[in-house]
Amino acid sequence: MKQKTIATRHLRTKIAAGYVLILFVIFGIVYIWLNEQNRQQELEATTYKIRSLRKDVHEVSVLRY
Repeated sequence: MKQKTIATRHLRTKIAAGYVLILFVIFGIVYIWLNEQNRQQELEATTYKIRSLRKDVHEVSVLRY
């Protein structure tokens, strides 16, 4: 009887460890996704600023000639 209990306990421990591992993987994916979204927003803001500056430079150069 004790042999079954020990085997069951080890099996339950392995199953619990599997669930914890799955949770870590899911949280890691969500963390990476959120960081990428933040980075993309920063890049879009930088791109907008650069385009605005290029537009201003173009307008100045057109007015100059």
